[in-house]
Amino acid sequence: MDLYDLNLLFALVADDHPHHSSVLRWKGNRDGYAFATCSVTEFGLIRLLMNARLSKNSVNGIMAVNLIKEIHSNPLHSYLDRLPSVTASGFDEVLQGVRGYRQVTDAYLIALAKTNGCKLATLDRKLLDTFGDEYLELVPTN
Repeated sequence: MDLYDLNLLFALVADDHPHHSSVLRWKGNRDGYAFATCSVTEFGLIRLLMNARLSKNSVNGIMAVNLIKEIHSNPLHSYLDRLPSVTASGFDEVLQGVRGYRQVTDAYLIALAKTNGCKLATLDRKLLDTFGDEYLELVPTN
């Protein structure tokens, strides 16, 4: 199972995202493969979907939540509610690779994926340099 990070989720649902087609193709090649979201990625998705500067198809909060409900209705979807504390040893281990404040959420999501026995699916190639590929699934963008 893959935990979808925020950028991957946004690219999946926003048809004007530059990587929308690539993500759809990647997801299609993994037909039948389980995926997950969590509170961090879902709240982030609501924030991005409501931002008119990011998408010509921005929506209000209710519409964004309805889209997340649609994601939840997919039988392959799981919601990860077993969230590790920032003081948990899994987060400590991942946090060692963090080089700056912008990577803290990424580290947390990787620790979450690790805690739940899955990988963090991402478009962000730089995460491989920082965290390695043990708990990352890099989605090709071309």
